[in-house]
Amino acid sequence: MISCRLIANAGVLIETEGIRILLDGLQDAGNYPFSRTPDSILEQMMSQDAGSADFSESCANEYKHIDFLIFTHTHPDHFSAELLAEYLECNHVRRVLCPIEENAQFRPMRQALQKARVPVWPLKMKHGAAHQYRLTEEICIYSLCVRHMPQIFPKDLCSCLLVQADGKNVLFLADCSYEEEGCLKHTPV
Repeated sequence: MISCRLIANAGVLIETEGIRILLDGLQDAGNYPFSRTPDSILEQMMSQDAGSADFSESCANEYKHIDFLIFTHTHPDHFSAELLAEYLECNHVRRVLCPIEENAQFRPMRQALQKARVPVWPLKMKHGAAHQYRLTEEICIYSLCVRHMPQIFPKDLCSCLLVQADGKNVLFLADCSYEEEGCLKHTPV
């Protein structure tokens, strides 16, 4: 069974087969009029007391030690390098999947990833780039890089994600342009 929970804006927590995947859920919306991840959820994510627990025991806090953190693009209503770095300081994560940019804003995030020894799969941010990421034997993510919605940031790119698990498909469009209607033409959704 797959469960999906909206956290804020486009942030979604997916749980399937005991694995938790957070899509675009560590964000602060920047100066944009979008809902940011609520403070109550961020407090649970960053709490130190649960972070020191034995990781083999199940934790009542569903926002701690999320297995996979995935980000579709680096706009502030989908991603915060600072919040990702803070999350990695007090949580164990199996892998991060995100666009990696080389500007100074991402330096703390890269350092936190190295310090936490969290493997990173960089999302390919080239229009039309498609890739398959196998998270576990049973869970696969398909990524396709398309144009961002044209109303704002018409030249930017965004990844459309298809999560396959438990015999089901979950399509996560984030801010992908509706003008890219043929991009999934031959993909069973």
